[in-house]
Formats: sequence, C-alpha cells, structure tokens
Amino acid sequence: MTPIQRDLARHALGLPNARCRSYRNHFGGPRGEDLEAWSALVADGLARRFGGSSLTGGDDCYVLTRKGALQALVKNEQLDPEDFPSPEMVAALRRLSETGTATHWIAKACSLDTAAARRFLKRLAKEGFVEGIVGSNDWAVRTWRITPRGQCALRTFDKRAAVAEFGQP
Repeated sequence: MTPIQRDLARHALGLPNARCRSYRNHFGGPRGEDLEAWSALVADGLARRFGGSSLTGGDDCYVLTRKGALQALVKNEQLDPEDFPSPEMVAALRRLSETGTATHWIAKACSLDTAAARRFLKRLAKEGFVEGIVGSNDWAVRTWRITPRGQCALRTFDKRAAVAEFGQP
C-alpha cells in the first residue's frame, strides 16, 4: 500500500481519532489521483467499488476489505467489529445459512422460499454482516444477530404495540 493509498484508506476508516478505532468504511466520489489510487486498491484486492446511487449523488463508492483496512492501521488502532466482523463471526453466519436455522426464520419473516432466504444469508455473510432487521406484513419486526459464540439470536417486536406505546413514527 502506497503512502497516498494509506492516507485515503485511513480517511475512509475515520482515522485518526481519539478512540483509535475505525467508525466507518467508505470513500465516495474520488477524482484524479485519488481515483487512480482507489482503482489500484481494488485491483490489489484491498478495496471494493460499488456503482453510484442516489445515496452517493451518483458517484462510485469504495470500501476497504478487511485485508486493506488492516494494512491502513497504525500501532494501537483497531477496526470496529460492526464494520469488520471477525472471521469467526462470518463463519458462524455462513454455518447458519447452510444449516437452515436462520434461513427458515428469514424465509418465514420475509415470505421468501427457503432457497431465496439461503441466497440472501449467503450474500449477507459474504458482505460481512452479522446483524440485521427484517420487517414483514404481519405487524412484526424481527431482528437477528450472530452472537460471539456463533449462535443466531432472534427477537420479534410487534409493531402495533410499539405504535400504541410510542406513537406513529
């Protein structure tokens, strides 16, 4: 990683900061030399590029891979596990998607067939997600989280009860 690439990667991670911990993982709309540096990071497998959307004003967005983020850190800094889950957490989510525990639950919650739910979970695992929220048409909101021990913790909230207690958002 070149010094320019390292500076861009550290900026994408929100470093340096007082906590010595990353708090984001994105860089949007690079131009000129920055674009060349990010393109090289993608070619080296240290970053990924996502096409522009309304969220980025049409600009491409770049995110670091775990390998790229680790190379950007300096002594005493660490990655936020929310953005960069441990390999053990990712493996746990993959196992859950294979065994069907979370697959069945998400299929039921989202009115998907089991194969579609399995593809959905595999995509989440590939992207490194370890938690999420799923809404459904039956007035329920379901959250899921992969625990440090690799179990899938599931919780269901009744939207009607929340609206009655807190009012319409």
